[in-house]
Amino acid sequence: MSIKSFKKLTLAVSFAAFAVVAPLLASKTEAVFPGPDATNGKLVYATNYSGNGYKDIKVSNPDGSEPVTLYSDPTATVIGDPVWSPDKTKIAFVINKNGQSHIYTVNGTDSNQTPVALTSGLSESGASDVSWSPEGDYIVYSKAVNNVSNIFVMQDDGTAQEQLTNYTQTDEQAWDPHWSPVLGSKQIVYNTAPSVLSPPDDSDIRTAVINGGYDGLTSDALLAGASYSGPDNTTNRGEYDAQFNADGTRVYFVRKTQGGSYSIGWVLANGTSTEYTTEIENSILGGAVYDPALSPDGTKIAYVRTNNLLAQGVVKIYDIGSASNATLTSSGAEPDWTYTGEGENPPDPTLPDVSVECTVPANANTCTVAIPEFCTDQFQTPPVHGNSVIENGQLTYTNTGSRTEENYVHVRNNGISTAKCNVKIKFAAATGGGIVPAIPKTGLVGGIVGATLAGAIAGGTIYYKEQKNKKQKSLKSEK
Repeated sequence: MSIKSFKKLTLAVSFAAFAVVAPLLASKTEAVFPGPDATNGKLVYATNYSGNGYKDIKVSNPDGSEPVTLYSDPTATVIGDPVWSPDKTKIAFVINKNGQSHIYTVNGTDSNQTPVALTSGLSESGASDVSWSPEGDYIVYSKAVNNVSNIFVMQDDGTAQEQLTNYTQTDEQAWDPHWSPVLGSKQIVYNTAPSVLSPPDDSDIRTAVINGGYDGLTSDALLAGASYSGPDNTTNRGEYDAQFNADGTRVYFVRKTQGGSYSIGWVLANGTSTEYTTEIENSILGGAVYDPALSPDGTKIAYVRTNNLLAQGVVKIYDIGSASNATLTSSGAEPDWTYTGEGENPPDPTLPDVSVECTVPANANTCTVAIPEFCTDQFQTPPVHGNSVIENGQLTYTNTGSRTEENYVHVRNNGISTAKCNVKIKFAAATGGGIVPAIPKTGLVGGIVGATLAGAIAGGTIYYKEQKNKKQKSLKSEK
């Protein structure tokens, strides 16, 4: 979840009296999405803006009906960052009160609960931006220590707290982690920028993988196509509020350009392409936005529209198909969807194995076939007789050895998931003539009538017959 509405309010609360609440601009197209959503379930969000920040955590249907206030504390400085657990039984969120910021949980159904604290005390204070592991047994979050924010992880009961990043200077900090929903995945994305008070300016999105001991990172790099500091950037001022889609193949986020326009779009989560696909244009958004959250079925995007980081926002829900907006609430922030409809079990977001077949034409060495976006250049089992390259959803195989059918396996998301990309290479038969190889003469002169050795090469089929098994073994040895 986003730091813009929560941490910026938390760290800048002393300046709230000087904030100017700019008028909120309505989106150009309004729609109504009535009643419960059986596919996407309910939304949780922070609401009831008062004084310096939000005071309530609430769940409702996407149209705002059947609202339930799970927790409320009018004496808190700010309450925010609510996120559903993968099994949809709990919601983790953050309360800033009495100068400390801690992580709590409530269930997703009952009103006016007493929350369960996962962190406590001054040494564990400073937490924000929570995100569950896909199995629900770990929580990744950001935490400010000595005015520098880093990424941390802990078990779902608050134990085994470990620091994952090691930023030490106030000119570069890390926050707002989000965990891939793919079962077994340890991939996260998070933001970095010179200051947690500066986004969206100068902010990058990074992708990293948590190690097996949950106490460090095995990889950490700028996410291609989503980095202000990256070599692919020529016009952007910053990228922020990253979140995965339901199958973990895409990362959605907000982009701000040098000209001050905003858009919500996505790049591939595996970092194999710098291409940015826009889902909501600035003309629809109308200005500064935060907290995009894609619905589980990928048809809607919830986001927050505001003109002032210290003012309350309007939660909008954008329907991608009809390009229309609906208002969930006029006072809210940091929306998060459940995985499924009410009463259903969460789906397994792990993608199944896929198989593609590529046929090399006769008298050619290369074939190309479409392959799912989550398939990468890395191999689980490499090809033996050629080279295989995947780029922008296309696999290209180039034969470099014998024209022999073969099977090999690319891996998904750089090995983060166990899903496989199976490839079968075939060779088309020549329309005429075929290719006749040079035949070793040794051991073949004499009557060739016996057992059969068949070799089919590019459409030309040659049959050899040997009088004795001894000569057949000799032929194999010589070849």
